[in-house]
Amino acid sequence: MGFKGKIIPVLFLALFAVWFVSGCNSSGSSSDTETKDASSDEDEVSRPEGWTAKTHGNKADPDYSVVFPDSAVGRIDITISATDWQAMMTDENLVSAFGEFGSKAGTEAGARPDGGTAPQGGSLPEGTVPPVLPDGTDPQIAGTSPDGTTPPAMPEGMTPPSDGAATGGSTASNGTGLPDAGAALEMSENPEWKPCTFMCNGLTWNYVGVRFKGNSSLSSTWSKGVYKLPLRFEFDQFEDEYPTIKNQRFYGFKTLSMSSGYNDDSLIREKVATDIFRNLGVPSPRAAFYRVYIDCGDGSGSKYFGLYTMVEVPDKPMLNAYFGNSDGNLYKPSGTTATFGSGALSEDDFDKENNKDEADYSDVNALYTAINDSSSDAATWKSNLEKVFDVDGFLKWLAVNTVIQNWDTYGVMAHNYYLYNKDGRLTWIPWDNNESLKGSDSGLASVNAMAGGMGSRTLSLGLDDASLASWPLISRIIALPEYRSLYDSYVDKTVTDYFNASTMQPIFQNAHNLISDYVIGAEGEKAGYTLLGNEAAFLGSVDSLNSHVVSRTEAVGAYLGR
Repeated sequence: MGFKGKIIPVLFLALFAVWFVSGCNSSGSSSDTETKDASSDEDEVSRPEGWTAKTHGNKADPDYSVVFPDSAVGRIDITISATDWQAMMTDENLVSAFGEFGSKAGTEAGARPDGGTAPQGGSLPEGTVPPVLPDGTDPQIAGTSPDGTTPPAMPEGMTPPSDGAATGGSTASNGTGLPDAGAALEMSENPEWKPCTFMCNGLTWNYVGVRFKGNSSLSSTWSKGVYKLPLRFEFDQFEDEYPTIKNQRFYGFKTLSMSSGYNDDSLIREKVATDIFRNLGVPSPRAAFYRVYIDCGDGSGSKYFGLYTMVEVPDKPMLNAYFGNSDGNLYKPSGTTATFGSGALSEDDFDKENNKDEADYSDVNALYTAINDSSSDAATWKSNLEKVFDVDGFLKWLAVNTVIQNWDTYGVMAHNYYLYNKDGRLTWIPWDNNESLKGSDSGLASVNAMAGGMGSRTLSLGLDDASLASWPLISRIIALPEYRSLYDSYVDKTVTDYFNASTMQPIFQNAHNLISDYVIGAEGEKAGYTLLGNEAAFLGSVDSLNSHVVSRTEAVGAYLGR
């Protein structure tokens, strides 16, 4: 073979080697592949400066350690244009429901954002036109009387609550022994979203949707002219108007809720309660403390709006973490039939948080049918219920919730829970816990304020309240002896494993110490931007919480006969 005959095989081998090595590198480098996958959505549009797949993209894993730190207080800086801030403060839904901002303000509340003091504590930022109640528009009172007060018949072999009484009570007007759900004023629609610039950890998120949220926490604060209003953020709310933020996320999270600490002088109840539920095996959002600063665009710069609790909104990150998927129906019930015991179930009371194009409410209707079935024997009733509802998970929540005490929850008010359909069964997710961890005196006072002066209650450990006949998810389930036994075991586990003085009192103190500098003192909340009546209320709040956990563990001991 000549020289020319030899060089062709050599060149062929060399080219094959280059192709083989290149192929191995491209297929074997997981980091390169993962980077491409993680940023695939980033290639669709031109992104703003500072955008990264890990911090802003929708392919990144949710970073819980950054967004919900346990031992640090985060900081968020918000910038809103003067026009958009004015629109938020004159929102027609808010004004129609609650009146002008500061319309019920006392002299102690409502310093202006420019540092001045407003008459009645309710001045808007400079350049903002005061809202006017529309002519002829009356505030809307939420809630109507449920249909019927006679509880459905129990399945054969089951007994009603201990006194067998029907519903009723001197403290309510709706036949349930409690105020109508959110008996305070209520908006017909949520406040409008407006775009803002959202800054955290030295990074910027553009055109993030922000709006006010809540019911009693919003109405009371708004009426008093206090700017520490509860907030909600949605990071891709304005992606249609601003395509450069398409699928924008905050370290993997699309939506976040900011609780203002309404009716909580400690400012730690929301955070601590979510941790209690989660540590006792109940699916529960995560929470963390944040300082919130807002520049309203009036030229006076950024103002400290106070210490908030950021709460995870049940969404894909949480659902995937707990249930391994996020495709099932997710509901946020609120309203008369959210009790599951008030006439025919109204689908309007079960707000769908996902799968909205599929008007499928068969799962909540199946639960309503199963829980109110009065014709089947006990065994059949139990089997049918367990096919559509995670009864064990519900009893676990019920035990924890009743032990710690909660004044604004199912069994008392027809809201503040989510339902998620995991493989055909609806699972209970608690929500909005600022009214938890309160004893009788403080709880009654706060709910009286919330419900316009009408008294209310928490659930007794024995769940033998006459009014519970109108709440069949409690009364009919607990009437079955084996469910009662399971509930009792979870009550015992609650205080044995977690909710006891030795565990909780250090938690209360550590959380208090963590946020103290940002609540009182030089860096603390200021008049017009705080819901505290005075510093002493915050300073004494830990003692109240410590006493509460002791009294509740003693109550559990008495209930279980220990």
